[in-house]
Amino acid sequence: MALANGAVEQEARRVLRRLCVPRVVLAAITEGEGFGVFTTRNKWTRAVLRTTKAYVDCFLAREWIAPISSDHPAALAGAAPRYTLTAIGEAFLVRANGGDAPHAAQHRIMQSRPLDPAQPRGRRVATNVAETPLGWLRHRRGPDGKALISEAEFRAGERLREDFTKAGLSARITADWSLAPGTAPKGGGARAGQLEITDMSLAARQRFARAIDAVGPGLSDILISVCCHLHGLEDTERGLGWPQRSGKVVLKIGLSRLAAHYGLVPKEGRAGRLRHWRKP
Repeated sequence: MALANGAVEQEARRVLRRLCVPRVVLAAITEGEGFGVFTTRNKWTRAVLRTTKAYVDCFLAREWIAPISSDHPAALAGAAPRYTLTAIGEAFLVRANGGDAPHAAQHRIMQSRPLDPAQPRGRRVATNVAETPLGWLRHRRGPDGKALISEAEFRAGERLREDFTKAGLSARITADWSLAPGTAPKGGGARAGQLEITDMSLAARQRFARAIDAVGPGLSDILISVCCHLHGLEDTERGLGWPQRSGKVVLKIGLSRLAAHYGLVPKEGRAGRLRHWRKP
């Protein structure tokens, strides 16, 4: 007999929320029937929560769970299939707990942060760390339980966006040299302040240009689109004419190269540049 949709979702909220924690899996119970949630605390030997095969089949059909990868800590050769939460499953859980705006909640990852970073024990505010595409990727995990992008890659993308904003390139990519140092009118006061701002903007543009040149033309397009213009991966893929699901891989390569340019990770030797996808 088919399970009611409401019953499936209720059971999913009870079971899948446990899989949000890293190194937790859903697997068949060998000493009995059904499935259980296993954790690293007892070396995945005793279930901390149980459910039936019928519910697990529904979770699989809706792509809320997927088999773990071979490099997952809980992977065992010859063992029964073990499952972990997918991005689709995470989105369902967020919608299920989204209150009056479930679909808006799906795109938020709220965390408590200090209002003043210099006073970590002071007043705290709730912030949406998934407000940018990089923030969303930083707090999403793949089948292996690891974040989709590393902390160094996230910081590199944010630094690129900071220089992009300071350089005044939000509306364009090409530089405007009309206010370059040496062209400003003589005088002090407000005019001197304008010259100082221009110097800061020029320095940011130079840093931005060096970073873009370091990653190469085959990777700069996606970095500018995602990190600077805050376009989503799907929109970026369509705009660049790339195959679906290719953007995440190319973005990670670009962020890795960008992190090496900024000195956030050790630089690795490479044989050559990546050719632009749109050029034959």
